[in-house]
Amino acid sequence: MKKALIFVVSIGILLHILGCTSFSPYYKDTKAEAVEIESPILIMKSYTSYPNSAGGVDWSVYFENLRDKDIKYITFTVAPYNSVGDMVSSEIGRIRFVACKVTGPVKPGPRWGMFENVWYNNTIKSAEISTIEIIYMDGETKNITDRNFIDRIALPDAGDGGLMSP
Repeated sequence: MKKALIFVVSIGILLHILGCTSFSPYYKDTKAEAVEIESPILIMKSYTSYPNSAGGVDWSVYFENLRDKDIKYITFTVAPYNSVGDMVSSEIGRIRFVACKVTGPVKPGPRWGMFENVWYNNTIKSAEISTIEIIYMDGETKNITDRNFIDRIALPDAGDGGLMSP
């Protein structure tokens, strides 16, 4: 019963994400720009969960692999923000920047990554992607550290340049 409930909730979340991105008026133009500037990925959603009872906040990302190569690992380094836009830290460990790694293979096309209890702080309302590291199956590595580049490969309604409130 528990597995069935988890499956139903997971499908509901995925449909919500797909529904929000597939009908985004910005998808076609942003994807075209990402392809034009030779970006390996497109960020379609990036968001935090509401804090759980212990203050744990999850972070999720929905992205698209734009290359005709399988990704072995993709690591998003993210930082949390409160409701007035100030960067905050986890109350456990005082960490701010966290590396969230998606393990592949990630085929060309859309992929979703969810990371549980990334931070513990009940004031977190959003998160911003600061860097992206991509390692392909053939060993090629691509590092994206330019904030403006990340803004250009994220849908405008994905959350204000990487920021997304729940």
